[in-house]
Amino acid sequence: MAAAESQKFCLLTGANRGIGLEFVRQLLPKGYNIIACCRNPSGATDLNALAAENEGKILVEKLEMTSQEELDVIAQKYNRVDLLILNAGYVGDYSCDFGKFNNEYSRDEKFLQVLHVNAVAPCYVVDAFTNALKAGEEKQIVALSSGTASLSDNRYGSGGVLAYRMSKVSLNMAVKNMANKLGGDGIHAFGVSPGWVATDLGSYGGMKAEVTTPDSVKNLLALIDGCREKCVNGGFYNYDGNVYPW
Repeated sequence: MAAAESQKFCLLTGANRGIGLEFVRQLLPKGYNIIACCRNPSGATDLNALAAENEGKILVEKLEMTSQEELDVIAQKYNRVDLLILNAGYVGDYSCDFGKFNNEYSRDEKFLQVLHVNAVAPCYVVDAFTNALKAGEEKQIVALSSGTASLSDNRYGSGGVLAYRMSKVSLNMAVKNMANKLGGDGIHAFGVSPGWVATDLGSYGGMKAEVTTPDSVKNLLALIDGCREKCVNGGFYNYDGNVYPW
């Protein structure tokens, strides 16, 4: 889709619920056309309702993060992306943890699926939209990582989400390499922790999440704006704006 110079586009993965859906809500008043990607658009009731209320501003696209075919279809449709938010994530099976491994043939698949969705697939998304990012004005890549990925702030053990934590560490490395590789083209990439947010993915172990979804996204968007003004490239930040330790 050819874009007028006055238009700005945000491509967002995992847009159908939780943090992704809240990003859609809060990006609309900021003037973005939102390419809202999710695995099952026909089942994305709330996202589709928002799209209907904001005709032409929200473009719902089908994207299974591990499908190169679906990614290629979307990449061919859009020639400009100002802000790319890599939000889609998969927590995986809680049996992927020490003391819970078994000899089932599927245990490798359980690990690898989490790593594929959370760490490998975002690299393919960035690669597919590099030229579109170059054509944009803002040229930002923001990857939703997790505080549980911090090696120096590992307070919780694996907590039943070992594969998830490993995948987010890998994502942080990918983001650092995006920053190094694409910085020469004016594209800025960095990772963020949204905090422990009260979403389906963030609710586990009977513990109560610390941050509401609207507050997390509000702070993240303020952080994104601030990083744009300062031309921040690389790094890992908490939703409150503080640097998060690797």
